[in-house]
Amino acid sequence: SVPAARIDPAHPDLAERVRAEQIRMVYLHSPTTTGGSLVAGAFLIAVMWNTVAHPVLVAWGAALAIHQAFRIFSYRRYLAANPDPGASRYWGRLYILATTIAGCIWGSAGLLFYVPESTLSLVYLCLVLFGVASLTIPTLSLFAPAFYPLVVLVLVPFIVRSLASGEP
Repeated sequence: SVPAARIDPAHPDLAERVRAEQIRMVYLHSPTTTGGSLVAGAFLIAVMWNTVAHPVLVAWGAALAIHQAFRIFSYRRYLAANPDPGASRYWGRLYILATTIAGCIWGSAGLLFYVPESTLSLVYLCLVLFGVASLTIPTLSLFAPAFYPLVVLVLVPFIVRSLASGEP
């Protein structure tokens, strides 16, 4: 009987392979997260249509759509590249950048779409932003460097704006 190979979890090669697999998994979720983001964005624009200036809504929606198109382009490039563990560092950094930009776009909605006179709009805004943040848990929490900036950037502007309003 041959003894099982001892795997050293601190070995850099194993750590690099694990990180590469985490990056691969978040990329493979890209079509789902992109679709969800576009649906949530369209819903939010529809709900805010009568309370937020149309140019603001259209500009925000365009920024979201352009960014999501970039995400799909990046996803397709990743699949074509099929990077080895060493090359996936680049793709991981690109993914972190993409989720950070997505967080900024979604977080800006917490400021741009904040209409204190419309409680119903605020409720929908709150639900959508917290929904976007919570729905990233199963897909992005696998790769924490991309997950944490997104969640913080999505939620903090709305939370700070809400607290600064002084309204309950």
